[in-house]
Amino acid sequence: MCILARYHLLPSSLVLLILLVACSMGCIQSIACKPRIRRENIVVYEVSASIDQCPTIIEENSPIVLRYKTPYFRASAGVVMPPVPRNETWVVGWIQACTQMEFYNTYGDIGMSSWELPELREGRVKAISDSDGVSYPWYGNTTETVTLTGPTSKPSRLTVSMNDNFYPSVTWAVPISNSNTPMLTHITRDQSFITWLVAMNSVTKQRIVLQ
Repeated sequence: MCILARYHLLPSSLVLLILLVACSMGCIQSIACKPRIRRENIVVYEVSASIDQCPTIIEENSPIVLRYKTPYFRASAGVVMPPVPRNETWVVGWIQACTQMEFYNTYGDIGMSSWELPELREGRVKAISDSDGVSYPWYGNTTETVTLTGPTSKPSRLTVSMNDNFYPSVTWAVPISNSNTPMLTHITRDQSFITWLVAMNSVTKQRIVLQ
């Protein structure tokens, strides 16, 4: 077997030019591909999360429904974001998901009604978004988020906060009955949530969990 190989000698000046161009392209590509905003460049301070220390308020003034208001969960954080590059938009804010839910309304010996999340109950998902449905995946779009649109020339200092509580209405009478006779005897509610502080690139969808 005979293998032919051809080699061409290039002028030294041309070789140097090729090497310089290759190095320059490598540097440009490296800079372009490297994320400008990373977790280590973001400062998070004064993070707080608490539940109001007060009892659940029960309202029984309606002949149709019982209402109750749970204590508020409140979260707040200060964030310093690095300068945002041109053509990038970042949103910083709170995301919340429900990880467990049991909610039963008992009507004596007649039975009970329940509020359920089938995907969560059957174990098909580990959590379900608690977004307001308009601002998904964010919990809300007022105090809960701040949007930064590049280019910005200096770090941005911002504060994001959220509060959440439960304020349902439960019928006194059996929901499927034509009777208005009050039969409600017991309410059981047990829910768990996870709340994250997140920075997200609106274009690439890159997410950075801050807290």
